[in-house]
Amino acid sequence: MAVAETDVRAHARWFGTPVKRKEDPRLLTGRGHYVADISLPRTVHCALLRSPHAHARIHRIDVSKAQALPGVVLTLTGEELAQATNPLPSVFSLGNKPAPFLDYPMAVKKVRYAGEPVAAVVATDRYLAEDALELIDVEYEPLPAVTDVEEATRPGAPLLFEEMGTNVTWHGTFPYGEVERAFREADRIVKRRLYFHRYSSTPMETFGGIASYDPPSQLLTIYSNLQIPAMLHPFMSYSLKIPGNRLRQVTGDIGGGFGIKCAVYANMIILGVLSMRLGRPVKWIEDRHEHLLGSAHGTERAAYVEAAVKNDGTFLGVKIKSYDNDGGYMRFPEPVGVILWSHVVQGCYRFRDILMDCYAVVTNKCPVTPNRGYGRMQHQFFLERMMNIVARELGQDPVEIRLKNFIRPGEFPYEATNGSVYDSGDYAEALKQALERIGGYEHWRAEQKKARAEGRYIGIGVATIMDPGASNLGEMSMIDPDIRSSTAGEAATIKIDATGAVTVALGSVPQGQGHETTSAQIVADELGVSVDEVVVLTGFDTATHPYCGSSGTYASRYAGTATGALKGAAQKLRERIFKIAAQFLEARQEDLELAEGKVFVRGAPQRGMALRDIAGIALYNPAALPEGVEPGLEATCNYNFPLANQMDAKFRANYASTYANAAHAVAIEVDVETGEVKILKYAVVHDAGNLINPSIADGQIHGGVAHSLGAALYEEFAYDENGQLLTSSFMDYLCPKATDVPPMSVGHLCSPSPFTPYGVKGMGEGSGPIPALLGNAIEDALAPLGVEVDGSHFSPQNVMAMIWKAKGKRVDTQ
Repeated sequence: MAVAETDVRAHARWFGTPVKRKEDPRLLTGRGHYVADISLPRTVHCALLRSPHAHARIHRIDVSKAQALPGVVLTLTGEELAQATNPLPSVFSLGNKPAPFLDYPMAVKKVRYAGEPVAAVVATDRYLAEDALELIDVEYEPLPAVTDVEEATRPGAPLLFEEMGTNVTWHGTFPYGEVERAFREADRIVKRRLYFHRYSSTPMETFGGIASYDPPSQLLTIYSNLQIPAMLHPFMSYSLKIPGNRLRQVTGDIGGGFGIKCAVYANMIILGVLSMRLGRPVKWIEDRHEHLLGSAHGTERAAYVEAAVKNDGTFLGVKIKSYDNDGGYMRFPEPVGVILWSHVVQGCYRFRDILMDCYAVVTNKCPVTPNRGYGRMQHQFFLERMMNIVARELGQDPVEIRLKNFIRPGEFPYEATNGSVYDSGDYAEALKQALERIGGYEHWRAEQKKARAEGRYIGIGVATIMDPGASNLGEMSMIDPDIRSSTAGEAATIKIDATGAVTVALGSVPQGQGHETTSAQIVADELGVSVDEVVVLTGFDTATHPYCGSSGTYASRYAGTATGALKGAAQKLRERIFKIAAQFLEARQEDLELAEGKVFVRGAPQRGMALRDIAGIALYNPAALPEGVEPGLEATCNYNFPLANQMDAKFRANYASTYANAAHAVAIEVDVETGEVKILKYAVVHDAGNLINPSIADGQIHGGVAHSLGAALYEEFAYDENGQLLTSSFMDYLCPKATDVPPMSVGHLCSPSPFTPYGVKGMGEGSGPIPALLGNAIEDALAPLGVEVDGSHFSPQNVMAMIWKAKGKRVDTQ
């Protein structure tokens, strides 16, 4: 088991310092290399014809006019694609089970969401390809659509896949502890229906790729901006019907991902087939309308939540029955999002009796995919809202009820009821500091009282959540117990050349997280060189980069896994370097040190060798090497988190590698005439153990708050009853601007993880509780009006609707 170096900052030169990002000069001066920048000889361009209907049968597709247009080189329909490929694999394939339905990257005989591709055109340029789409004649038979997740489960609902006989694609029930006893012993059962709305990632760079097939070698290279190309490699190989060693996947710089670029690989299958048929590169870049309409959305969830509590505010148990609206298809990694509450099943709280009853449902909406806080954000919304709802029903303070129920600092490492091992933390201290950073809790209660006397509505909100990192893919066993997995790993290779220069390659695929910088900091400390002397290869290439079964950048996993791989590879090199130096310096290995680019005897720096001299011997004079030392200075480490175990028969496992936590506090004012929510003060206190680079950590928090704030106040995918998306452009789908993000006070606690190298924890998704935070604050502000918050989106019209509903209730009861 890895042991945390809790004092790593005391002896490190680079770890823990706010080194400027090595990526920034390239990216800020416009010298990044994105997929749209790639230009290959003989490239042709693809455009996709998308269905105008949410649900319809396809009776005929006539592409003859499009094919006759000068400049068009190829067309492809869904039926033709299905003949050339295997269906897209699913999570169930990992347990050697068939998917519940056949799924292809283009519609075959039937469309199931507005925007689903039905045909592709390849032309000499994108403009011609777009023009040709208008010449394709498709005969549709429109069918009734279903968009509401609960309606879709009821008898008589339109079926997306008639062969299934239901729209429920997966159902699982997970009992932990003694739930019925907890509910019998409760003084009160508090029940609510809560709803988390559909929104998604809106990265600056949309999705896209180039497929280039070389007929002589039968090698297909796909350049894309996928977040997890290594993990998807076998899936794509299977679907394209080519051996894995003939499929090469390459990424460069990626202009944001946030999860959405994990699962939108289906279009790469289309490009692969087109390129293999033409024997030349085929390029497709998604436009913003396509991205919003049909790329992928974040999960929408409706839940019935029950809390068993004592009159003193002690939580005894929770029951949640949830319905995930997965849209038209359930594509990898779905339905994993349905069970990612497993990382944070009891949140920061001590109650241990929990029943989760979970449904994955298809509807006539765009399919879903991971989105920052994947699956957990929804669960945390329910928990944090229930904390406030229970406090309100009991007449207690929402801060005090949290303090009463928090896991205590002395209880760590804490094994949650589902087997997750929470590594460290002090949740009460984080909440206390967050409240201090907004000016103090009592101060804002006094301001609230004054404001109410003036007819103004001020509210205070808090939310305290887990920020787990590095998923254990053993979680997939919850979907199917026959899937036996326990991987939470990453791979790294470090090479020192004859000049003494250090090069690093990783299996992770960054999209702005600063991996070039943080990796260089770690390796520089381990090998005793300057951070400027370490080059970290950008992007990812299956032909040159190391990778393992869970490689990629998702689920806040870099800190918990990549650091282990970097340390492991560096230690292998250190051992080899010390063995060589010990022979030439006539010293014991344990007496040697690495610093300033040289190896020297401790206490006698004049007795040393430059790293480049050792590399020269290792590369060019193997006969002089100590016995058993292989030539060269290169090492690879495939690291797996040591506590990543398999799920047992009671659905228990350690489902993440690290368990950071964050407390958010806010003071707001609500204008009851317009529904506008104004943020007066905002603070975050985050505990991610030892920070590799504090400035990058702050950037993660600021970005996470902006993303989550967008979800709460601005972003929403709204559909009409016919399954038509009403927010398919930035005219309607509102993203927060820089001026919309409030100033925030950011603080850090440091409780190092005892299980990771360097005591680090992942922290990319801990700024996701803003829907719960603002919901709590809005309900607090509008308490005199009797407003109750049961949803997660707080546009002015939604806030006004809550006010009108509360007024209506008051009128009805008079």
